[in-house]
Amino acid sequence: MRFLARIVAFLCFVVPTGFALLLWHQTGKKLFTQLPSEALGKMQDAKPAEDPFASLGMNDLQGQSKSIDNVFRLGVFPAGTGNLFADSASVATLAVPPCVLFLLVLAFTRTKPAPNPTKGKQE
Repeated sequence: MRFLARIVAFLCFVVPTGFALLLWHQTGKKLFTQLPSEALGKMQDAKPAEDPFASLGMNDLQGQSKSIDNVFRLGVFPAGTGNLFADSASVATLAVPPCVLFLLVLAFTRTKPAPNPTKGKQE
């Protein structure tokens, strides 16, 4: 029974941790979680105003403006202080609870040492 409990706890540790690491890898391996923002999305989708001086070529050397990175990226640590669960999602917050559960199962299912039969005998 102890062996079965340890196997189940190990699987409950490995599967969520593996999925969290896989998602972290697939979303860009960032240190902190990055969430998409509606305001940044509106700024990126906004069409530039017509420039009456565009034909003068004053901004030709400046080139294109940088695009805004507004996608979800799972980080190793949470994004910061927020009141939403999404603000606290990270590899650490997904992997630590199963790790604690696994360690508790290991601690509570360990075999107790057998009593020493020679300890109580007197000569």
